[in-house]
Amino acid sequence: MSEAACLVTVGIPSFQGERFIAEAIASALAQEVDGLEVIVADDASDDRTVEIARGFDDPRLRVLTGETNLGASRNWNRVLDEARGRYVKVMGHDDVLLPGSLAAEVASLEADPEVVLVTGPRVIGTERGRRIMLRGNGRLRGKVWGRFATREIVRSGANLIGEPCAVLMRASAAKSVGGFAADAPYSIDLELWLRLLEQGSVYVLDEPVAMYRIVSSAWSTQVSASQAEDVVRLLRKTRERRAFDVTDADVERGARRARGLARQRRLLYRVLFDRELHQQLRYLLIGGWNTLFGWIAFSVLYLLLHAKVNYAIVFVAAYAVSMANAYVGYKYVVFRTSGALRKEIPRFALVYIGALAVNLVAFPWLTRSLGLNPYLSQAIFTVALVICTYIVNKRFSFRQEARA
Repeated sequence: MSEAACLVTVGIPSFQGERFIAEAIASALAQEVDGLEVIVADDASDDRTVEIARGFDDPRLRVLTGETNLGASRNWNRVLDEARGRYVKVMGHDDVLLPGSLAAEVASLEADPEVVLVTGPRVIGTERGRRIMLRGNGRLRGKVWGRFATREIVRSGANLIGEPCAVLMRASAAKSVGGFAADAPYSIDLELWLRLLEQGSVYVLDEPVAMYRIVSSAWSTQVSASQAEDVVRLLRKTRERRAFDVTDADVERGARRARGLARQRRLLYRVLFDRELHQQLRYLLIGGWNTLFGWIAFSVLYLLLHAKVNYAIVFVAAYAVSMANAYVGYKYVVFRTSGALRKEIPRFALVYIGALAVNLVAFPWLTRSLGLNPYLSQAIFTVALVICTYIVNKRFSFRQEARA
């Protein structure tokens, strides 16, 4: 496509993006806009990203490759340099454009020459594409003058314009201010939005324009630890540049908000990606069920058999069914191991045999020496048993076969 015929460029900087790149490209090519080009700028991936991208048979798609890794900012700027369109969007290889969003953004830029960038709400999704929430643009609605938008952003300490996948820019404006800067990794997009707002206005659409996917291996997740200070430095830099009379009070207010938002975001990332936390939460569920099941098994058998047989037989029978129940829960829900049964079951059984031996000694002591009700004494022991066996099973029964 010639430069004269190209109206809008969607650039997709990619690195190790084989899991998501096809969906990102497809969502861009599906936009009903005349004069569209899509550029995939791969940053020396060693997976199948380039192979997948080249598998699309569409003349509107260009795939750029390189032998050395440029890093995020240089690769993003390569998209700007290569863009032939009057308007340009830079989206992550794991993001998705929503149907009709690009046409709506182009129309807003075409209608008003004072507008230098257009954005809108984003759907925040998981790696599997499940919707988490809808992220809006704060108090920004419709056409917003650069002065007002800048002060709102600084005071909020947040990126009210949105992630790159949501934003369509005038290519000439983006290039004239120097493109993406490399000195603020987390706020690389916001840094450019603030400089663009000194060139003109932003238009904020009402309808969602993209899905921004939170991925454990994504660059934005990896730099999240430093995100608050990145934003604070950017706010102070904006003040030093004397952009729209931003005040020290505005910056300090924004800094407090940025640090609070960073804590919330780190908590979200932990909930989404902390495997140890996930395992502990699964254990709470399975541990609660094991506790209830073990106590019910004992209670039923004790009620039916204790007058007819030695209490030790009741315990052996109760432990047999409880161990089978616990093994299934631990293996397939809590630890999710792929180990062979012949390796795991003997270790697992050894743990429960040890627990049974302790229980056989503790039960008469609790009931006779302390005078506790048999059902209450076993309930106390069962809770302690589930806690202890979780720790032992994690380090012993399933120690070698845990899988991601």
